[in-house]
Amino acid sequence: MAERAAASYVRVGISGADERFSASQEGGTREDIVNAASGVIVDADGHVITAAHIAMSTGLRAEVVTADGRRRPARILRVDPERELALLRMTPFPGMRPARFADSARLRPGEPALAIGAPGNRPGVVSVGAIRVPRMEKRIAYSPYGFDNAIALAMEIEPGHSGGPIVDRHGRLIGKVAGFALGDVSAPRYVSPRVGFGVPANDIAAYLRDAMTGRQCASAAVAAPESCAGAPAAPGARSAHPGRSSRRGRVRIGQWRAKYSANEADLLLPPLVETAAVCLNYGVGFVPVHMLRFTIATKQPAMTAQTIAATIERKEGGQRALGRIEDLAVDVMRSQFVAIVGNMAMAFTVALALGWAGPWRAARRSRGRARRTS
Repeated sequence: MAERAAASYVRVGISGADERFSASQEGGTREDIVNAASGVIVDADGHVITAAHIAMSTGLRAEVVTADGRRRPARILRVDPERELALLRMTPFPGMRPARFADSARLRPGEPALAIGAPGNRPGVVSVGAIRVPRMEKRIAYSPYGFDNAIALAMEIEPGHSGGPIVDRHGRLIGKVAGFALGDVSAPRYVSPRVGFGVPANDIAAYLRDAMTGRQCASAAVAAPESCAGAPAAPGARSAHPGRSSRRGRVRIGQWRAKYSANEADLLLPPLVETAAVCLNYGVGFVPVHMLRFTIATKQPAMTAQTIAATIERKEGGQRALGRIEDLAVDVMRSQFVAIVGNMAMAFTVALALGWAGPWRAARRSRGRARRTS
């Protein structure tokens, strides 16, 4: 989960001087850096989302450090304190991997989540937790910054996490870290309440559409069925993936890819329902085995032990009884050998296929992005 999200994570450094704004002093080691935190790549054009209280002003300079460790200059395009969002842009590069957006309206309390940030100037630190409240009714405000529809997180969030991605168990972006709750700072020993707050992915998608009207959409406009230019998205799609704009201003999306993303989001279930579905899936697998009178290889030793015991208890002559046991032993050894070889052959074949398919798909996507950015 963390590996999928790490490719789109960036370390953000803000430098320069703007008399209208004062630095939040969230981090940074160089003297000219007034803020240092985190961000996330959101499309193939090199756009990066971070927190408004980190970017602060379009009059400042920005630099991002990508997953490959390279420093890249970026420009602050827009800062919106009332939405706690800021938009940066760097030059796209081959192999760049934007975040995949999830539909944050589908979040449920208790779902696992993790956040990536740079607390203590250590980039790439992962905090693991869960969704506490998917959508808070009360606006989160810390003048002059604030935002609505906050996601409350049950996890440890520290300075340096701000602007970083919050992802679900599939590695998809469900929000952006905005802040955290403070404990009793006057206590002799500070105890963190382990409560964080994030801007939901759907609000980020809406912000990107507002910021880039008439231009290519960001990696996933999940919340609305329209692209940046106002044209309808592909049929059945809940998210818009990177693509080249056509002459009509629409974003071209591979239909199979859009359907896959929509179906994947539809399969997210509440934990209790998902547990029941997994158990039923396991149990239903035994129905055809019973109907076709097959034998499960793992159950065979218990069944053969019962057969051997029954054979020994038969009242037959010595040689005849020994002959039956010898025949049974040979049959058991043959069937067990075939079962083990068959299971191992199938397991290795499937594992090799999956191991080959993953890097192949990643390399293919990387080549496609490299062609689009070249």
